[in-house]
Amino acid sequence: MLKKEALHTPVETELSDDSLTLTIKIVGHFNFELAQEFRSSYEDSPAEIYAIDMRNSEYMDSSALGMLMIMRNLLGNDTIISIVNCTPQIEKILYIARLDKLFDIFSQSPKTINNVHQHPSTN
Repeated sequence: MLKKEALHTPVETELSDDSLTLTIKIVGHFNFELAQEFRSSYEDSPAEIYAIDMRNSEYMDSSALGMLMIMRNLLGNDTIISIVNCTPQIEKILYIARLDKLFDIFSQSPKTINNVHQHPSTN
């Protein structure tokens, strides 16, 4: 009997039922090889809130930082973008690059991204 293995793409997306929140899950290394797939994941989305889930990523390079900045520029400063479930190493890179000025960064995922942004005092 053959064992069926789940295939994972490096960039997985999940749109909430109300189409307001798009979660982009990065699997493996977040680097230049994901540039097109990452951009395609959000480019035509109807979402108003974006969560980049780094739970399954252990590595991020400078090109990933650039991709995040391009995302911010394309979606605009009024769009809510959070980076969630960061490992300590990835969180450190994001803070050193001062991306905390452009994104909300969480080492764990908030209960819901929507609630975090409706009630800023709970951050």
